[in-house]
Amino acid sequence: MMLARRAYESLSQIPMTVVSGLFLAASLALLLGGVVVRVDPAWASVVISGLPLLGAALRGIVYERRIASALLISIAMAASVCIGEVFAADFRDRVVHHLLFNYLNPVLDARFIYDSYSCRTGKGTLFGIRRLQHHLRGCSQNHTQPCYVMKMDIEGYFMQMNRTLLYRLLCRQLEKPHAHWQAVPVDLILYLSEKTIFDDPTDHCIFKTPRSSWDGLPPSKSLFHSPPDCGLPIGNLTSQLFSNLYLHELDRYISYHLGCHRYGRYVDDFYLLHREPGQLLEWRAAIEAFLKEKLHLRAHPKKFYLQHYSKGVAFLGAVVYPWHSVVGRRVRANFRNAAPDKKADYRSVFMHHNNYRLFEKIMKYE
Repeated sequence: MMLARRAYESLSQIPMTVVSGLFLAASLALLLGGVVVRVDPAWASVVISGLPLLGAALRGIVYERRIASALLISIAMAASVCIGEVFAADFRDRVVHHLLFNYLNPVLDARFIYDSYSCRTGKGTLFGIRRLQHHLRGCSQNHTQPCYVMKMDIEGYFMQMNRTLLYRLLCRQLEKPHAHWQAVPVDLILYLSEKTIFDDPTDHCIFKTPRSSWDGLPPSKSLFHSPPDCGLPIGNLTSQLFSNLYLHELDRYISYHLGCHRYGRYVDDFYLLHREPGQLLEWRAAIEAFLKEKLHLRAHPKKFYLQHYSKGVAFLGAVVYPWHSVVGRRVRANFRNAAPDKKADYRSVFMHHNNYRLFEKIMKYE
């Protein structure tokens, strides 16, 4: 007991920064030696140092010296699925992402249009579906008048976002007066935002899946094929916020310049409603030109949809009809292929879309 107490007293006299530095040195040695371990010693530094080390990182010591884009800010490849690559940021990087989000979101979210549904408090996929139903009723005057729906998508959106343009758009938002900016360190926000936006995870990522997982993945869905100075990693909290900011320019253009008041968007998937299909086609040409000239993006040529609303509108995992909505094909396929202990998680999804009997039927016979 006395020996343990003496050891504790001796260790307690060592500055925590020294202990933290030892773990960082061990992590760096493993990195330079090409040794891959399941637990990076840098994690111990995070636990030991806590907020003081984080404060040092925020002041620029860690980020400015770029101690390891693959050490402290290492980004691991988590998965490659149908939507493309997913990068999982390291723990310390995620702390900074949350800090940035908490600083920026209160102001930026209030400036976004109401019908932007992705990654916003009180909204989401179900809210977007309900808003589409609302717009359908309004455009058709409660289903008594003709109404047409045009859906569009952006090709490789996250991989094609121009980082320089994104940073310029963010600076423009920070320059606009707001009481919130008086209570936060704007210089620190700009500094961390610049480091986050211009960081290229492909330079220092650690692959967690075989390279064969990329076979068949379209180049437009991979950061490894993105043009220079383009692309944000899917998986970062800040990427979701910045994606809304980037397309906020498109939202404003459609809502105010084109004058389309029945419009909604979830990430890069958006719809427009009007009684005349010819007007929608005119808007399509204007939107494609705006995306190309102002945002350096390209509308997906194969994901264009224009037809009468009575035929159903596929949006956010559901098919919306004049009087009801049903679960989309992909969700139903995922439900059938889900593990037995996960199938019950789909109950609420089917209940929201007039498909509960189908849910019970599948559960009964499987």
